[in-house]
Amino acid sequence: GSSLQREVAGVFKEVAGDIFEELRGVEADEWLLQECIDNESGYSFDLYLPAKALVVEVDGPSHFVTSVSLSTEEGLRQEEETPNGKTAMKQRQLEQLGKTVMSVPYWEWPESRDSQRSYLRG
Repeated sequence: GSSLQREVAGVFKEVAGDIFEELRGVEADEWLLQECIDNESGYSFDLYLPAKALVVEVDGPSHFVTSVSLSTEEGLRQEEETPNGKTAMKQRQLEQLGKTVMSVPYWEWPESRDSQRSYLRG
């Protein structure tokens, strides 16, 4: 996995007990799978909490397409990142299988550890 994925995993281990009370004080190795293949869907997950059917995907630039819109009136150029077809389909299929998918887009991930914790607590 990427360094961003490792960083998200580290912060997630810190805050999981705040999100899910039953994980408080339990070693992450007992509840968190990283870089695993799901037998049901065949998809690879960045982070997975089987007990909660929660998939955390750390999505880098290759997971998005950039659309550009130009405003002729104001002369503004605006870019918007949206999930590419493969990423959007994976999320839809996993949700149909009863999993909750949390996407962490690379551009939303904060710099400071406190902000990262707040981001994951949601």
